[in-house]
Formats: sequence, structure tokens, C-alpha cells
Amino acid sequence: MSPVEEALELLRTRAYYADRVDWESVTDAALAVMSSGGTLREALRLAFASLGDRHSRLVGAGMRAQGELPSGEVVKGVGVLRLPGVRGEGGDYARVGREVLRRPARAWVVDLRGNTGGNIRPMLAVVDPLLGDADFLSYERRTGERVRFGNRTQAVDLTDLPVAVLHDGRTASSAEGVVVAFRGRPLTRSFGAATAGVPTGNVLCRLSDGSALAITTSVAVDRRGRRHESAIEPDEGTGDPLRRAVEWLGDI
Repeated sequence: MSPVEEALELLRTRAYYADRVDWESVTDAALAVMSSGGTLREALRLAFASLGDRHSRLVGAGMRAQGELPSGEVVKGVGVLRLPGVRGEGGDYARVGREVLRRPARAWVVDLRGNTGGNIRPMLAVVDPLLGDADFLSYERRTGERVRFGNRTQAVDLTDLPVAVLHDGRTASSAEGVVVAFRGRPLTRSFGAATAGVPTGNVLCRLSDGSALAITTSVAVDRRGRRHESAIEPDEGTGDPLRRAVEWLGDI
């Protein structure tokens, strides 16, 4: 089986929105592109467009190493936790983020602005003391099966503290999943701008030529059971979300 045939079969059998696609037409078009000397990326363009999830894509053979680590500070009793994107297993990401949350504070701002995603598990490992022991986030596959996230140990419990969540148009993918995890949490309000609009779960599937497909196989579901398949609007749109978040937290 050629790489393009492998890719189409994976998309047909695993993609969340596979039922939207006329696979016979998409396959014919992809094979025609390849036979005329086109690239695999060009051949799969119609398939990705037909799925319409805006998240499935062809990626290179390598994975980017971990970049920034979480950071933060506490000023006048209000903590600010900045969560950047994370690649791979996350390394020291969760440990560093948890160290920020151990600082005494009466309220927290979780800043996800500019976080374009990556591995969601280290991000949730940082913030789960704020999220409680409920199933605060699930990813639902097209079969209806759900992969659930919840804090089962909760060695540190910060669930009684108010939380402001900041996000913007570059908050994407798994970072949007973190936004969803805070939806429905008491004493929580979000500020900023609508997210990128891909709050969906991807799996990485390797192809025989060394490239890989990131395939959208699930959609995010919050603790109230609401599915999130597009951009997430903040509770309060503002051009200065940190200032407004601190003001709101000061009023509680």
C-alpha cells in the first residue's frame, strides 16, 4: 500500500468527521494528483478539506522538542500561572507548573494566551488541583466512546479558589481542551478573545515514508456534557484580559 493509500485508509477509518466525505471521489482525486507527479501533501488536500475539522494534517517525521516551561508569580494575593504549549512527554513541564501553584494565593489567573497546543497531559497535570475530582474533561470519539480526564488523587486541593482563565485567537488544540476543562467550574470566569476553533483531539499515525498524519478523532466535552467543536468565546471579551481578570477576582 502506498503512503497516499495508507493515509486515506487511516482518515476513512479513524477521522471523527469521516462520514462527511465522499471517499470514492477523494481517493480518485488523490491518486490522480500522485500519478501526475504531485506531492503527498497536495494529494491529501481534498481529503482534509472534505473532513472540515481544520485540525487534521500531514506532519513531518520529527517532533519538536519541549520549548517554554510554565511560569508565574503572586502579586497582592493573586497568582498568575502562564501555560505555554508543550511537545513530547513534557519533561519538567508539570513539575515546574506545580511549583508555581504551591505559592500561597487567594485566587489564580490561568493564562493560556498564545498556547498553540501539544500534549495536553502535562498541562492538565499542572492545573488539576484547581479543577477538582470530577470528570472535568472528556474526548468523545465518533463511536460515542469517551476518554475521560479527572483528578483522582488530588494531593493539593485548590478547588475553592476563584479562577480567571485567559485565552485568545492563538489558544489552540489541546490548550482549548484546558479551556474546556474549566468550563462549568464554580467561581470561574474567562476573559480575552475567541480561541482558534480546534478544540478537538488528534492522534499521530506514522506512514511508511516516514511522515505522519495528525488525525482528528475526537471532540472535547466539558464537565456539563457539552461538546465543543469550534471556537470558544470568553465570558468577557476584552483587549486587556489580565487587568479585567484581576479586577474581577478583586470583587469576589
